[in-house]
Amino acid sequence: VNEIKTGHFNFVAGLGGREGRLGSGMHMGLQVGKRNLMGRGWNGSFNIMSERSHLGQLGINFYNPYIFDTNVESSFDLYHKVEEYDQWGASTMRPKECVTGGVTSLGFRLPDVDRDLMCRTELGIERNYFENFANLRAMDSHSAFMLDRRLKSGVLMWIGASASKDTRNHPVYPSRGYRLMATSKVALPGMN
Repeated sequence: VNEIKTGHFNFVAGLGGREGRLGSGMHMGLQVGKRNLMGRGWNGSFNIMSERSHLGQLGINFYNPYIFDTNVESSFDLYHKVEEYDQWGASTMRPKECVTGGVTSLGFRLPDVDRDLMCRTELGIERNYFENFANLRAMDSHSAFMLDRRLKSGVLMWIGASASKDTRNHPVYPSRGYRLMATSKVALPGMN
């Protein structure tokens, strides 16, 4: 039996705007990932993206579907993103939003209830802060109220829960079945 290749290596380069991004200009990125790492069923990936003159995104992800060969799965994501606000194009010191965070989760299969049912808990934390905000605020006193409300630094912590039913016949290469999921997240008062 020969296993098929489950890794990927992507290089991206572009010029102009990108969907879902505020900025425009040149961008380059690299993504490396592997499913079934070391034949253990683990998934891992790493990505980096540069935007014009700064690091746009950096991330690492790991997923283990069977911790110690049990019905418990785990994952974690670590990321850092930088978004430059092009709306203030005339400004030499455009504000940048920097977001650094991490998410970890544990999932539990419930074979006694339904062999396809999984419940998952999640815990996340994210810190966002702004660079060059003070300079912009001093230059544009008419927009100070809007800037104070939109460009607010802080820390966000959340907990989440989800339930999913997965009847697919294979976790990596399904040919039949379906997957349904319900999820909810909450940031509790006093934690942020």
